[in-house]
Amino acid sequence: MKISLSGVSNSGKTTLWEDLKHNFPKYKFIPEQIRKLKSVNQYPPPQLQEILLSLQVEAEGTYENIVADRCSLDVAAYYILNENRVRYDLVDRLVDSCRKYDMISIYTVPYEFVGDGFRVKEDSKKLIRIFKMLVKRYNLENCMFVEHRI
Repeated sequence: MKISLSGVSNSGKTTLWEDLKHNFPKYKFIPEQIRKLKSVNQYPPPQLQEILLSLQVEAEGTYENIVADRCSLDVAAYYILNENRVRYDLVDRLVDSCRKYDMISIYTVPYEFVGDGFRVKEDSKKLIRIFKMLVKRYNLENCMFVEHRI
């Protein structure tokens, strides 16, 4: 089974991901790929999204059982949130890459913002609307919205 913990920043995804690691030793746990980069500011869109897609696909490899801290659906949503001129051919590729997941849990309720060098304060309501638009537009039946704190 392939599972992604996706959604808004500061919603507890990474904390849950860390907790699950101890209980599911047969799963490959894929960390959030953006954290592999020294600085996201060194890559302009859409180059950053291309790099993140490549890193995600490489990290997923051929594993059958994975739990990912975010997936390419997150990359697509944040790209749309932060870019004025969106290349929808890139969004198509990002969304197609997440179809291999059996379940994508999209967490929508953030905790108080805590900066860690990667997180930035975001418009979480707008981001949730973007996730919902992507799920509807691309008919992603493998997604579920978690609308309470974890």
